[in-house]
Amino acid sequence: MESIRTIYQKYIECFRSTLSNYVSYRAEITNLFEFDKYSRTYKQIEDEYNKWSRKYRLTWCAYQTADQLMNKPTERRIYCLTSRYIGARHFERIREIFFYMILTYQPANRDQDYIETLSTLLFGGLTDRENLEKAVRDLLYIYIRETFTIGICWLTQIYSFLIDHFEQHVTNVLLRSNSGFAHLADGHAKFLSYVRLEYHKTTREFIRQAIQATKHSRYAKMTYVSYSFSHFLRTLVESFPPRIKINQQEEHSISVNNPLRLIFDSESILPENRNSETGNYIPTTRNFINEIYTAVRGLLLHDITTYFFANIVNNIQQYDKINIKNALQYRIYRMSNIEIAQMSEIELKEPINELQKIYEKLKTLEETCDEIKQAIQLFDGKSVINDIEKKNLFFKKRDRIHQELINKLDDIKIQKIENNDLESSSDDESDDENGLKILNNDSQICQKYLLEIFQEHDREDLIYGFLDGEDFNINKNKNTKQQQSSVSSFPNPGK
Repeated sequence: MESIRTIYQKYIECFRSTLSNYVSYRAEITNLFEFDKYSRTYKQIEDEYNKWSRKYRLTWCAYQTADQLMNKPTERRIYCLTSRYIGARHFERIREIFFYMILTYQPANRDQDYIETLSTLLFGGLTDRENLEKAVRDLLYIYIRETFTIGICWLTQIYSFLIDHFEQHVTNVLLRSNSGFAHLADGHAKFLSYVRLEYHKTTREFIRQAIQATKHSRYAKMTYVSYSFSHFLRTLVESFPPRIKINQQEEHSISVNNPLRLIFDSESILPENRNSETGNYIPTTRNFINEIYTAVRGLLLHDITTYFFANIVNNIQQYDKINIKNALQYRIYRMSNIEIAQMSEIELKEPINELQKIYEKLKTLEETCDEIKQAIQLFDGKSVINDIEKKNLFFKKRDRIHQELINKLDDIKIQKIENNDLESSSDDESDDENGLKILNNDSQICQKYLLEIFQEHDREDLIYGFLDGEDFNINKNKNTKQQQSSVSSFPNPGK
C-alpha cells in the first residue's frame, strides 16, 4: 500500500507542475505537447465548446459566432481568429473577442414615451420638471445590464471550458502508454476523480473571485452615474510620467464641462422650448445617454479584464505553487491502508484473484499428493487406505478458511476518518463528503458523478454574477433590436 500511496503523491505533484508549465507553455514541456497537435484556432475552440457536456445555453444579444466574426471586412476583423494557440494565450484571444462583441453592439434607442416614463413625475418630491437625471441613470443601468449580464455569463463559461480543456490535455499526456503513470489509466478511476475534483474546486475559487469583483464593479457603474469623465481622463493623463506627457496637453485639450449641460443649458427639457408639433426633447437626451454609456462600457471592460486576468489567468499559471487548503496530497498521506486499497480498487482485483489462484493450486497439489501416497502404498505392496471421512473434514476446513478470506476482502469498507485527523472546518467537511462519495462509488460512475457536481457548480457560478432582478432571460424576447455599430476605430492588435 505504501508504494501505491507514494505513486499517488508523485502523480499529484507531477500533475500540478505539468499543468502550470502547459498553461505557460514553457520550453520544458513542449516535447510533451506538440504544437501542431495541441494548438487550436478560435473556430476549433468554439466547436469543442459547443460539444462540451457542461455548456449552458445562453441567449446574449451581443454574441457573434466564429463564422460571423470571420465574415467581417478585413480591416474590421480580429486578426487572431485563425491563429493557433496553446495555454494562457487563449485567454488573451478571448479578451479581444469579448471586447469586439461588446464594442460592436449598441442597445436600441428607446422611444420618447419610454424615456418620459423613466423621467417619472415628482420623483423625490422636488418638482414637476422632467427628471432627466433619473432617466439618464435608469437608461444607463438598462443598457449596461442588457449588454453585460449574459456577456459575463458567456465569459465565465468559456473560461471554465478552457480550464477543463487544459486539465484533459495534461491528464491524457500523463496517462499515455509511454509515461511513468500509464498503469494508473486502468483501475484507478477513483483516485483520478479525486485529482479532477480538487483541480475543479481550486480553479472554481479563482473564477468566483473574478465574478464577485466584476459584479461589484458593474453595480457601482450602473447605479452611480459619473458625469466627470473628462475630469477623470485629465487626471489620468496628468498621472503619466513627464516623458510621456510631452506636448500632450497642448495637442489634446480636455474639457472640464459637465456633459449634462448639453441638455439643461439648451433648456430643451422645458415644454415652452420644445418643438411645437412634436414636443420632442429626446434626441439630445439620447445622444448624452449614449455618450455616458460608451464611456462606462469602456471602463467596465477594463475592470473585467483586470479581474479575470488577475484572479484566473495569473493563478492558474501558478497552480503548482498555490496553497490548497486540505490538499489531496496531504490527505492521501493521512489515509489508512484500507482507504488506499479502496481508492485503488486493489481489494476487488489483485488479492481476490491471487487468493483464487492459490486456492486452485492448493487443490491441485492436494490431489497430486493423494495420488503419490496411493502409488507409494501400491509400490510397497500395501492395500490402499482411503479415509474418505477424514478427507472430507480436511476439505471442509480448507474451503471454510478460503471462504472466510474471500468474505473479509468483500467486506472491506471505508472506515470513518477521525475528526482529529483532519482540520476541523466546514470547508474540509464538504471536501471529505464529496471525496467519500466518490470513494464509495464504483469507478464506472465516477465520471458521471463528477459531471453532475461540475454542472451544478457552473450554474451556481453564473447565478452568482447576477444583480437583483437579473436572470438568464434578460436578452430573451426583447422588444429592443440589436444594432451593430461601426468599429472603424476599434484597434486591431495585429496591425
